[in-house]
Amino acid sequence: MPLHSPSVDLVLLVLEGEGEVTGGANTRSVQPGDIVVVPAHVKRGVKAKTRMTILHAVFPLRRKGTTGR
Repeated sequence: MPLHSPSVDLVLLVLEGEGEVTGGANTRSVQPGDIVVVPAHVKRGVKAKTRMTILHAVFPLRRKGTTGR
């Protein structure tokens, strides 16, 4: 997931694989079981080191017909 700064809060749960998550000026390595929370309007992105499965939740929920912008 390339770096971007959406207007929603983000919660990531790493289910499998390893990678790096950037939130603002911080980048951290992640592995299965790690949870990352990034507030709205903060630049974020994910870079996989291996094949990853991630649960990606955003808040507030987007309404049908909107892009969250």
